[in-house]
Amino acid sequence: SVYRCAVQASGAVFAVKLIDLRRLRLLENFLREEEKIQREISILQSLRHPRIVNLVEVVQNSEECFIVTEYVPGGELFQEIISKGALKEDDAREIFTQLVEGL
Repeated sequence: SVYRCAVQASGAVFAVKLIDLRRLRLLENFLREEEKIQREISILQSLRHPRIVNLVEVVQNSEECFIVTEYVPGGELFQEIISKGALKEDDAREIFTQLVEGL
Protein backbone atom coordinates (compact mmCIF):
# COMPACT_ATOMS: atom_id res chain seq x y z
CA SER A 1 0.00 0.00 0.00
CA VAL A 2 1.18 3.52 -0.75
CA TYR A 3 0.30 6.42 1.52
CA ARG A 4 0.67 10.19 1.28
CA CYS A 5 2.54 11.43 4.36
CA ALA A 6 3.66 14.83 5.59
CA VAL A 7 6.35 15.95 8.00
CA GLN A 8 4.58 17.99 10.67
CA ALA A 9 7.44 20.39 11.30
CA SER A 10 8.10 21.32 7.67
CA GLY A 11 4.94 20.31 5.82
CA ALA A 12 7.04 18.38 3.29
CA VAL A 13 4.95 15.70 1.57
CA PHE A 14 6.17 12.23 0.64
CA ALA A 15 4.80 8.94 -0.64
CA VAL A 16 5.42 5.95 1.62
CA LYS A 17 5.12 2.42 0.31
CA LEU A 18 4.39 0.07 3.20
CA ILE A 19 5.34 -3.56 2.73
CA ASP A 20 4.13 -5.98 5.41
CA LEU A 21 7.00 -8.45 5.74
CA ARG A 22 4.98 -10.64 8.12
CA ARG A 23 2.47 -11.35 5.35
CA LEU A 24 5.22 -11.91 2.79
CA ARG A 25 6.87 -14.52 5.02
CA LEU A 26 3.69 -16.58 4.81
CA LEU A 27 4.02 -16.86 1.04
CA GLU A 28 5.59 -19.91 -0.54
CA ASN A 29 7.78 -17.67 -2.73
CA PHE A 30 8.88 -15.34 0.09
CA LEU A 31 12.53 -15.29 -0.97
CA ARG A 32 11.61 -14.28 -4.51
CA GLU A 33 9.34 -11.49 -3.21
CA GLU A 34 12.03 -10.27 -0.83
CA GLU A 35 14.49 -10.24 -3.73
CA LYS A 36 12.06 -8.12 -5.80
CA ILE A 37 11.79 -5.60 -2.97
CA GLN A 38 15.57 -5.36 -2.63
CA ARG A 39 15.89 -4.97 -6.42
CA GLU A 40 13.33 -2.14 -6.40
CA ILE A 41 15.21 -0.37 -3.61
CA SER A 42 18.55 -0.84 -5.37
CA ILE A 43 17.18 0.55 -8.65
CA LEU A 44 15.61 3.55 -6.92
CA GLN A 45 18.90 4.26 -5.10
CA SER A 46 20.83 4.29 -8.36
CA LEU A 47 18.48 6.61 -10.27
CA ARG A 48 18.55 10.40 -10.20
CA HIS A 49 16.48 12.07 -12.90
CA PRO A 50 13.84 14.85 -12.89
CA ARG A 51 11.35 12.53 -14.67
CA ILE A 52 11.79 9.64 -12.21
CA VAL A 53 10.47 9.58 -8.65
CA ASN A 54 13.43 9.87 -6.29
CA LEU A 55 14.00 7.64 -3.30
CA VAL A 56 14.24 9.59 -0.05
CA GLU A 57 14.74 6.87 2.54
CA VAL A 58 14.18 3.21 3.33
CA VAL A 59 13.22 2.18 6.86
CA GLN A 60 12.95 -1.50 7.65
CA ASN A 61 12.42 -3.57 10.76
CA SER A 62 11.59 -7.24 11.23
CA GLU A 63 7.90 -6.69 10.47
CA GLU A 64 7.66 -3.91 7.88
CA CYS A 65 9.55 -2.11 5.15
CA PHE A 66 8.83 1.55 4.41
CA ILE A 67 10.03 2.94 1.08
CA VAL A 68 9.83 6.75 1.19
CA THR A 69 9.84 8.59 -2.15
CA GLU A 70 8.96 11.97 -3.54
CA TYR A 71 5.21 12.54 -3.68
CA VAL A 72 3.79 12.97 -7.17
CA PRO A 73 0.17 14.16 -7.19
CA GLY A 74 -2.24 12.72 -9.68
CA GLY A 75 -1.78 9.01 -9.07
CA GLU A 76 -0.47 6.38 -11.44
CA LEU A 77 -0.30 6.92 -15.18
CA PHE A 78 -1.89 3.53 -15.83
CA GLN A 79 -4.96 4.42 -13.75
CA GLU A 80 -5.25 7.76 -15.56
CA ILE A 81 -5.27 6.04 -18.94
CA ILE A 82 -7.81 3.44 -17.77
CA SER A 83 -10.14 6.10 -16.35
CA LYS A 84 -10.09 8.13 -19.57
CA GLY A 85 -10.45 5.11 -21.83
CA ALA A 86 -8.14 6.67 -24.40
CA LEU A 87 -5.78 9.61 -24.58
CA LYS A 88 -5.94 12.41 -27.09
CA GLU A 89 -2.98 12.34 -29.45
CA ASP A 90 -1.47 15.53 -28.01
CA ASP A 91 -1.74 14.18 -24.45
CA ALA A 92 -0.24 10.84 -25.48
CA ARG A 93 2.65 12.60 -27.23
CA GLU A 94 3.43 14.68 -24.14
CA ILE A 95 3.35 11.63 -21.86
CA PHE A 96 5.46 9.59 -24.26
CA THR A 97 8.03 12.39 -24.45
CA GLN A 98 8.28 12.48 -20.66
CA LEU A 99 8.65 8.69 -20.51
CA VAL A 100 11.45 8.72 -23.08
CA GLU A 101 13.21 11.53 -21.20
CA GLY A 102 13.15 9.30 -18.12
CA LEU A 103 14.93 6.54 -19.97
